[in-house]
Amino acid sequence: MFNKIILNLLFSVLVFTTSLSALPFNAGSTASYNLSQKALLNISFQSSSYKANSDCTIGFDVKILKDNNGSYPLEVEFILRHAYVDESQVDGLSVRKIYFDSKQLPEVENINLANFYNKLLNHPLTFKIDGEFQVTEISGYLEELSEDFSSPSQIGLLGTTPSSFEFLFTQLFHLADQTLVEGKSYPVSSYQLLNWEDEPLNEKEYEIQQTSIYQINSIRNGSIEGVWKAESNLIGRKDDCNGNVSLESNVSWDMNNPLKQTRHLDATIEESSSVFVPVKILLKVEQDWQAL
Repeated sequence: MFNKIILNLLFSVLVFTTSLSALPFNAGSTASYNLSQKALLNISFQSSSYKANSDCTIGFDVKILKDNNGSYPLEVEFILRHAYVDESQVDGLSVRKIYFDSKQLPEVENINLANFYNKLLNHPLTFKIDGEFQVTEISGYLEELSEDFSSPSQIGLLGTTPSSFEFLFTQLFHLADQTLVEGKSYPVSSYQLLNWEDEPLNEKEYEIQQTSIYQINSIRNGSIEGVWKAESNLIGRKDDCNGNVSLESNVSWDMNNPLKQTRHLDATIEESSSVFVPVKILLKVEQDWQAL
């Protein structure tokens, strides 16, 4: 009888320890990634339309320089190691191509893009992260480069723009220093994606409706498995400007180093406005993260 009680207690302890885990992001932690993104942009207004189709991949190293007890604010170093972008833009009968591959010699028609990337590759950038979608480049190098470079992309070059870093680091450090419990859900934010490559939203001008959570499905065998699901709506208070974000992302964190993650995300961003002329914007984004 006594042995049975002991065995039951040991089993309970084992179950408890495998169903609960902290998620600290500590200074000194490092990870390397390949991140690929496919994006399709569709803009329609009156009788005209514009389309852009983008396929991007970046390889990068990331290191936490400073933390606050495993959470925000964080100071992070980012180094772009390689980059690939293939984007086509169709405006009426006009077609434009953007192409760059850091592993190949640049094409003449995209020489400005190549010069920009070549100055960015292998150069450390430093960011301060205060929370979700609160990312500031404190090294100033990317901002300095961008002053002399006008991006040819309507979707945004992955790993080169403030908005792309906001989304990158928001995902990477979601749930920073949370104690995760198997079967529980944790609220996060997603409506900020509606200002993809635009100026920050004036949130006072919108009614915000948001359901956005991480559901933790399992904690065992050295990894945490979860799903991020979100549905966010913004409704203009003063004019007919509305937006919607819908996304789902499967996530796996390494329990020994939560900076190492595997992610697959599908997101749809829709905006409409009839302030001057009716405009509809549809952006579909698919991302795959692979820790090396």
